[in-house]
Amino acid sequence: MSGFEQLRDAYLSWPSLARDALAESGRVAREAPGAYSCVDEIVSCGVGGSGVVGEYIAKLSEYYGGVPVTVARGMVAPRRVGRRTLVLGVSFSGATVETIRCVESAAAHGAKIAVVTGKGPLFERARANGWLTVTVPQGPAARSMFASLFYSALGLLTGLGLLSVPGSEIDQSITALADVGIEDKAKALAEKLQGKRLILVASGYALSPLSLRTAQELAENSKKTAIPVYAPEALHNFIEGVRSIEALEGVAVLAYKWPGYTGKALYEHLVKVLAQAGETLEVEIAQAGLLQALAWGTLLAGLTTIHLARLEGVDPLEIPRIKEARRVAAQL
Repeated sequence: MSGFEQLRDAYLSWPSLARDALAESGRVAREAPGAYSCVDEIVSCGVGGSGVVGEYIAKLSEYYGGVPVTVARGMVAPRRVGRRTLVLGVSFSGATVETIRCVESAAAHGAKIAVVTGKGPLFERARANGWLTVTVPQGPAARSMFASLFYSALGLLTGLGLLSVPGSEIDQSITALADVGIEDKAKALAEKLQGKRLILVASGYALSPLSLRTAQELAENSKKTAIPVYAPEALHNFIEGVRSIEALEGVAVLAYKWPGYTGKALYEHLVKVLAQAGETLEVEIAQAGLLQALAWGTLLAGLTTIHLARLEGVDPLEIPRIKEARRVAAQL
């Protein structure tokens, strides 16, 4: 199978991957020692396609309620972590050096540790130390197995009572993933993005993790330079810098329109300013709940970027520069 076919199969399996992840993580949460539910904060450690899970979890905690969530994307956990902290390490491969180091530094300070991972060194460390562990199935790449990683973390944290996302919202988000027309929408969007050299991915604050995730997918799958921007933050800085790219060719604005935005006029103004730099492609997200909107938009982004790679004749699984960076990290 080609890289495109492998990734496509994985993306389209998200509804079943999500259900399996929720079942397994729910079981782990039910069997966890009670101390795991008695924490004051969560720190999510991870980078890349695995690490972005933390951004989603933090947003859900902010929106629906729960224990505060901090995202650590380096090699060392925040200095404040301790016995009242749950540190969640997320690594699809289980071999991500940055994530392993971050988790180990937290464990050294007495934090409670939970990991979402496949096999590899992180899994072995978790088993040796008795850390709470949710294992995920193997697949072609972390980005295409996001549903397993994200719903494992979601199920674990809701099961422990640390995240207050209603069960009905979780169920509806999986229904959103099963949208039979989503690939057609992705193909149409990919055709409009074909040939673009710089893509600004815009959203309101509520969907900022989706903007970040989409920019990552455009880079890894489609080999495109993409910048995530969201309102209101970008209105206080980024919009002045748009002047420098207004004369460039091949710029597009991919904008996520959602009815649930607070201060929707701010999102609309951001898109208006960004439109001066290039063609605007606005994607309407109809799902009412935030989790549903994030789930549907994330799957759309994945499918769009692999179809864009196919149109431009690149292999979405080929990531030589990332592999080189991993080799550097392995020597640290």
